[in-house]
Amino acid sequence: MRTEQSIKNIIVALMSYCVTLILGFISRGVFAKILGAEYLGISGLFANIISVMSVVELGFGSAIIYNLYRPLSENNCEQIKSLIRYYKKVYSIIAIVVAFMGIVLMPLIPIIVGEITIRDNLYFIFLLFVIDSSTSYLLTYKRSIFYADQRNYVVNLIHATMYVFINVIQIAILIFLSNYVLFLVLQITLHLLENIVISVMADKKYSYLRNKDVAPLDLMTKNDIIQRVKGLFFHQIGSSIVLGTDNIIMSMTKSLGIIVVGKYSNYIMVINNLNAMMGQVFTSVTASIGNLIVEKDNGDIYMVYKNILFLNAAICNFICVSLFACIDSLVSIWVGEEYVLPTIVVAIIVINFYVQSMKRTCGIFKNAAGIFYEDRFVPFVEAIINLIASIVLVYLIGLKGIILGTIISSMIHWLYDFPKYVYGIILKKPVKQYVLDYVPYLVTFVASTVLTKIICRTIADYCGSVVLFFIDVVVCLIIPNLTFVLLFHNKPEFIHWWRFVTQKIKLSKGM
Repeated sequence: MRTEQSIKNIIVALMSYCVTLILGFISRGVFAKILGAEYLGISGLFANIISVMSVVELGFGSAIIYNLYRPLSENNCEQIKSLIRYYKKVYSIIAIVVAFMGIVLMPLIPIIVGEITIRDNLYFIFLLFVIDSSTSYLLTYKRSIFYADQRNYVVNLIHATMYVFINVIQIAILIFLSNYVLFLVLQITLHLLENIVISVMADKKYSYLRNKDVAPLDLMTKNDIIQRVKGLFFHQIGSSIVLGTDNIIMSMTKSLGIIVVGKYSNYIMVINNLNAMMGQVFTSVTASIGNLIVEKDNGDIYMVYKNILFLNAAICNFICVSLFACIDSLVSIWVGEEYVLPTIVVAIIVINFYVQSMKRTCGIFKNAAGIFYEDRFVPFVEAIINLIASIVLVYLIGLKGIILGTIISSMIHWLYDFPKYVYGIILKKPVKQYVLDYVPYLVTFVASTVLTKIICRTIADYCGSVVLFFIDVVVCLIIPNLTFVLLFHNKPEFIHWWRFVTQKIKLSKGM
């Protein structure tokens, strides 16, 4: 049952994100061509500011989802109702705090943005971003029960449907009205509608949630949540600063500014969509891992870990190699050649993406095991290193320095956090095993990237940009995947996934 739910979640996640990815590209392309780089830069900058403000969420969502695993497995409806009601109260407070923070920050917006020539009121645009963020907390809490119950596919299907609807209308608004404010108002409205639909579906599936007779959450569970939130608070600060300050530093650096933010945001939009797609795949198995860890079979835990790490590495290898080989051609065709960044910047962006993406396996095991408090100071140190490194390096080497700052700060996870907590506490394996598990995948990634780029550059001398892009895609479908299979076809993890896929194909044919 656990495996079936995970597979269903993964399939739906991949299908829905393929749809949202294609539409997102079309919408972004129209946006760039009609509104230009300044609006792109402002959109990316304000999204970054909002992500930093989201630190006030404190990690309550992850803590409550963790505490939902057991009552769902035991069908303890009263405990589930109490957790969801508690979640609702907390998120209502968070919505108010986010709105207040946005209003307080408003006077500083022109300083952060710098010189611009847009026609719309900057304060009002930022206010719309704040409204979108704060209102999203009011109804989003019921998503948690689907995630904890391994029914991510319900949320993904609703999100994909709403995403198609919103993007079609937004594209029409851009083409016929060129109105960014109306674009944002529609976005807020449909985000609210999406949360309402998910809330209704949760009430329908888990009918006991409609029961008004809800007991207060017991003190032991509340204390457990608060204890985890204390640890998650630092994680929230760390991730918000590490992932949410790049555009802010860029826009406030005179040698870069809002135009560079706009160019950079196109690459980040591609990466964020790929990251979100990968996130849905791996989030889909988190609840299953949580249940497995509760059962405390260390042999099974490590076997599952290795299988997921292999899948993580295979996906990262293919996506990151393809990204480096194809993204310049894609950006040139998609939004225009003037938006293409230097090759060295693109290389560092891809390396950073690989470093962050390969953290997923350890990350989901830590989350599933509820290790939030024990390593609470790690993300705080990461954030400090990131800020110092990015600010110093941006003045030395420009845009490259901001991204390198993120890579440097991430090393605290790879050199300390993962070997100590994931391998030491959850998997009960030595550091040597940690190195042996990861180094072969890193070497394969480097070899695949070099080989693929050489082939693509050789072909580039004989093709136009559009033809080149499609040839590069074909090369990327073959070279990194073939390299990975040739090097790892004898590994037990490859054999596991190969048998799994072939069995599923046989079953589907039998039907």
